[in-house]
Amino acid sequence: MDGPVSIVGSSVSLERDEQFSMTMCLEEDAVHLRVSGDLDLVTSAEFIRCTEPLLSLRSLLVIDMSDAGFVDSEGLEALLELNQAGVACHREVVIQSPNPQLRRLLELTQTATLLKVNPSTP
Repeated sequence: MDGPVSIVGSSVSLERDEQFSMTMCLEEDAVHLRVSGDLDLVTSAEFIRCTEPLLSLRSLLVIDMSDAGFVDSEGLEALLELNQAGVACHREVVIQSPNPQLRRLLELTQTATLLKVNPSTP
C-alpha cells in the first residue's frame, strides 16, 4: 500500500489513507486482519496485493470486517478472489463480523455460500 506501515509486536498496520487501512495480527494458529474503511473499486486491488501473501503465513486467515465501511462489487470480488487463492493453497479464509451492508450484498448476490462467514466477533 502507498501509506505508512507500522509494526508493533506481532501487529502490522497498513494505511492507504485516512479512509482505508488494514491491521494484521499474527497469532500462533492464524493471521487476523482487520479492515477499516471502504473496500471498493479504489482499494480492492491493493487489498488483494497485500493480503494474498498472508495466506502463506498460517493455515487460517480471519478477515474482520466489523470496521469496514462500504463494500461494492469490486470489494466483494476481492474477497472471493482471496478465498479462491486460499482454496488453491489449502488455506482457510473466514470473513468475520461483516457489517449489515456486506451481509446484504452477500445475500443479494448469492455469494454467502461461497465464503466462510462468521457473523459475530469472537
